[in-house]
Amino acid sequence: MNKINSFFILLSFIFISNASAQRIDFLNENQDIIYDLDIFNNKLLVALSRNKVNYWNLDTKEIIRSYTSDNRKLTCLDLSTDGKSTVIGDASGSIKVLKSDTDALELTQSILGQGAITDVEFNKTNSQVVASFQSGLIVVWDINSGETWKMQNHGKGIMTVDFSDDENYLATGDVNGLVKIWAIKELKEIASYKAHKSWVKDLLWCESDSMILSVGYDGKIVICTNFIGSTNNLILRKIGNAGKISSVAYVPETKSIVTCNLSGIVRIYFQYGTYTYKSSYAMHALKTIPSKDNYSNIVVGTNGKGVIIIDSRDMKLKNY
Repeated sequence: MNKINSFFILLSFIFISNASAQRIDFLNENQDIIYDLDIFNNKLLVALSRNKVNYWNLDTKEIIRSYTSDNRKLTCLDLSTDGKSTVIGDASGSIKVLKSDTDALELTQSILGQGAITDVEFNKTNSQVVASFQSGLIVVWDINSGETWKMQNHGKGIMTVDFSDDENYLATGDVNGLVKIWAIKELKEIASYKAHKSWVKDLLWCESDSMILSVGYDGKIVICTNFIGSTNNLILRKIGNAGKISSVAYVPETKSIVTCNLSGIVRIYFQYGTYTYKSSYAMHALKTIPSKDNYSNIVVGTNGKGVIIIDSRDMKLKNY
């Protein structure tokens, strides 16, 4: 079995279909569009709508805190790896860091004149935040010193960004289907590749399995491996045909890829086929929660249905 196929090994018993009624939880069912969400320690859920961030206790399914913005449209968020802070980006180019336990404003950084922020991410040690802008700007913000570093030769329309686990690199994706890799210390692009025919809507740097995953509005998942500093060494594999994919998650324990799209479909990809959940509402962001019995709960932010939690045992198998 080759290295790329090994990414999708999944024990067949993990998703054995259950004949009982579907186990789906709706959190704040009539809430506005959920644009982004994140989870800490399988217990804290943070969900972002147009001008509000809600913090949910996943055990009780109750909102425990809320933050409302000052008349600015919120666009994206990320939880720190210790769960203590939340970084939020908005349509005016402002980055805010909140204390997750009190929602008190801790730090703020405004990058004026550069348009909406499309994605924000903490690095693994929570010492830096990266933000991507619709204008094509990338900003790395050192939280401790307050310094910022800018990279602006990506071109217009960056939609997503992620740190490598070693914090030396960034990966970005844009509206033209390009993925670029950046060296942070040198503040320069070191590799790029054409991943999608249209928007790159989400990407993940999965360093534990030496790959970058990207998804786009062309319906494809692109797996990029063998990155060692230049485009010439990259190996690309494309899978799926799933409409306008809006978000992707990776489950390293089972080597599976999970996506959602604007047509209301959640899919789990593994070596032998896909498992699918279909709904009637657009889906914008997802995360996964592995459970003790090796099943995964899939948490999805939707258009008009708030946050839904899907038990993967109720998803239907479709072979390739």
